[in-house]
Amino acid sequence: MGLDMFLTRVSDKTEVAYWRKANQIHNWFVENVQNGNDDGGTYEVSGHKLKELVDLCKEVMQSKEKAEELLPTREGFFFGSTDYDEYYFGDVKRTIEKLENINEHETYEYYAWW
Repeated sequence: MGLDMFLTRVSDKTEVAYWRKANQIHNWFVENVQNGNDDGGTYEVSGHKLKELVDLCKEVMQSKEKAEELLPTREGFFFGSTDYDEYYFGDVKRTIEKLENINEHETYEYYAWW
């Protein structure tokens, strides 16, 4: 078991991104999309909002010493490590790669389960 996170395009239900135990990314969604509710629900998120996440991830990669301040981890049962280590930065890099070319005019759905 673990934290599994999915992002799909609303228009055709195509999976755009999948993360596993990337609790810092999940925390961003909880705080910026889900109004602080970490309830396993499905939440709509705009492409524009996802661009904000990409920009934040790029900032973290350029200033790794600010990772804890800019994109903090989130503790939880089966959420994985909360260390700011190579796995943390690998997830941040993969998030950039997955979402960098996201369509800002589309609507997406985010959900996580554990």
